[in-house]
Amino acid sequence: MKIFVTGANGRLGSQFMKLVPNAIPLVRKKSGFKKEIVTDFNSNELKKLLKDADVVVHLAASLNFDNNLFPSKSMRHPEIPSA
Repeated sequence: MKIFVTGANGRLGSQFMKLVPNAIPLVRKKSGFKKEIVTDFNSNELKKLLKDADVVVHLAASLNFDNNLFPSKSMRHPEIPSA
């Protein structure tokens, strides 16, 4: 079974890799995982990489705890102060 995982370097992904060591990590830069595939995650490349996948586990995330997450003041929650 071919299992691909995004976010293998992160908190959840690293734990997943311990539980499923035969999973194939998709990474943006070399990380030292066995069988890792370095990709820029563009759609054409992903289509080729994942065409034979049985499972894709998406654990990647981009976290930003800055109050400037929302560019428009109208999108900001009134109780969250602006920076």
